[in-house]
Amino acid sequence: MEDTADRTSSVDGLLGHPLVLVVVSALWGFTNPLLKRNSEGLEDIQESGRLRQLAAEIKFLATNCRYVAAFVTNQLGSVLYFVALGAADLSLASPITSALTFLFTHICGVLLGEPIGNKALTYSGVVCVILGVSLCMLDKRTLTAAKRRQAQMQARGKFGGVLGCLSDFATLDAHRGIRRNGA
Repeated sequence: MEDTADRTSSVDGLLGHPLVLVVVSALWGFTNPLLKRNSEGLEDIQESGRLRQLAAEIKFLATNCRYVAAFVTNQLGSVLYFVALGAADLSLASPITSALTFLFTHICGVLLGEPIGNKALTYSGVVCVILGVSLCMLDKRTLTAAKRRQAQMQARGKFGGVLGCLSDFATLDAHRGIRRNGA
C-alpha cells in the first residue's frame, strides 16, 4: 500500500515540476504557427448555407495531414497541462505556460520565416517574458524555503519547555560556531 502511495507522490512531483510546464509551452508554442500555416486555404472555401460551409471547412482541415498532426500535438500539450495542474502550483502554472507559449510561438515563427513587426519591441518583450518567468520561479522558491523554515520552527516549538530551548540554543551555537562540552 505504501509503495503505491510513494509511486503516486513521485508521479505528482514529476508532473508538478516546472519543466513539465515548459514542455507544455513548447508543444503549444511550436504548434501555433504550424496550425496557422497548415490551415491556409481555409478562407477560400465558399459553400451556400452555414452548415455546408462548416462541413466543408471541417473536411478541409481533417483531410490535411499536416494540420491534423499539428492539432494533435497541440492537444497533447493541453492534456499534459490538465494533468499537470493537479500537481503543479497554480500561481506558477498559468504565468509560466502563458509567457513561455508566447516565446516558443515567436521562436517557431522566426524559424518558419514569418515576418517580425518591430524587432526592438518584439525582442524587448521576449526579454521581459524571460525575466518575468524567472522572477515568478525565484519568488516561489523563496516562499517555499521560508515555509520550510517556519515549519521547522513550529516543530521545535512543539517540544516545548527545556527541549525547545535546548534545540534553539544548539541551533544558535551552530550558527555562531560555538562548541560545548569540553570543546
